Amino acid sequence: GGTIKSFSSVCGGLASPDALEADNPLQYKFSWSPRGVISAAQNASRFLENGAEVNIPGSGLLSSARPFTGWPSLNLEVLPNRDSLIYEELYGIGDADDVFRGTLRYRDWADVMHSFQELGLLDMSGAPIGDAKQWGELLDAQAQSSSASAEKVAQ
Repeated sequence: GGTIKSFSSVCGGLASPDALEADNPLQYKFSWSPRGVISAAQNASRFLENGAEVNIPGSGLLSSARPFTGWPSLNLEVLPNRDSLIYEELYGIGDADDVFRGTLRYRDWADVMHSFQELGLLDMSGAPIGDAKQWGELLDAQAQSSSASAEKVAQ
């Protein structure tokens, strides 16, 4: 007959730490569609924290990652996972002050992905990559494009 005041659920397809390569800045192995990972990294999210609804736009998801302390030795971070509020009714926890669902990643994954996002590398509009034949050429072109876009916004 108790009342649940806080609900938190996390998940994540984490590769075994010993399977990760030292030169893998994402510390991530794609176990599903790379397009799905890129899309999920830009989903809006909604959850309750201290009784207040928190809404994070998709463009802000990657900058909303927080350290996850559930297993400190794994060095993880957690990102909100879509709409957590649908679980209030489904689980009968409408009196809870905190309702949160999150996705686990190794620490700094979101920072690296956010950098990719700012360079336009997560843009799924299907824009052509131009004449770039090498990874460095693509990054240079994207950086110039991002810089030009930022200048237009500043004006």
